[in-house]
Amino acid sequence: MSAESTSNRSKFATLPWVSILIAAIACIGVSMIANLIVRAIGLALVDVPDSFDPLASAGPVVMASIMYGLIATTAFVIVRWRASNIRRAWTIIGLIGLAVSFIPPLGLLSDDDSSGAGVVILIIMHIVAAVVFIPGLLRLAGDTRE
Repeated sequence: MSAESTSNRSKFATLPWVSILIAAIACIGVSMIANLIVRAIGLALVDVPDSFDPLASAGPVVMASIMYGLIATTAFVIVRWRASNIRRAWTIIGLIGLAVSFIPPLGLLSDDDSSGAGVVILIIMHIVAAVVFIPGLLRLAGDTRE
């Protein structure tokens, strides 16, 4: 076993797991609540067909918040473990993740049951999640190293 792999293992073992878990739960909760509010406001302001599944009920919003929040937290753990400049690396990866997250909603525009207004609501929800997760994980479980 090389000295570098031993160093990486010890660095991984010393991550602040409790802080990361608390940060993940907090960010998932805030993101979920914020996106449920965005959904409610969006549906009150614009006409989205009931057949537009991503916004048909609160269930998909809750499930997506949990699922993508866990993915974001996993990515953050990897950045926290491997990056020398955590703030810079996490911000870049978070913004790239946000850009990539627009692909599925924009792909819905090709469906017959799609709604342009619904897609805009979904994109706003993705932006809200990024605004919660990118600074939230850094503040609650980040490292002081720049």
